[in-house]
Amino acid sequence: MVITRSAKRSKSIIAWLPNEVLFSVVAHAAQSDLLSLCLTTHLMRNIARRFLYCEVLIDTVKQLKLFVR
Repeated sequence: MVITRSAKRSKSIIAWLPNEVLFSVVAHAAQSDLLSLCLTTHLMRNIARRFLYCEVLIDTVKQLKLFVR
């Protein structure tokens, strides 16, 4: 997945860090942190979603039915 950025000038450090660094940081984040990152910017949402949905935990039959649906 290629994530592109706009050429706008930004004061945020996120805009200056390479995608590889952002991926490395996000890869070690907890689920709750990934959810928070998804709410910050489009870039962080695109990066965090890859890690947020890579593993699904299903504990009950009800959850399995909902997941399959």
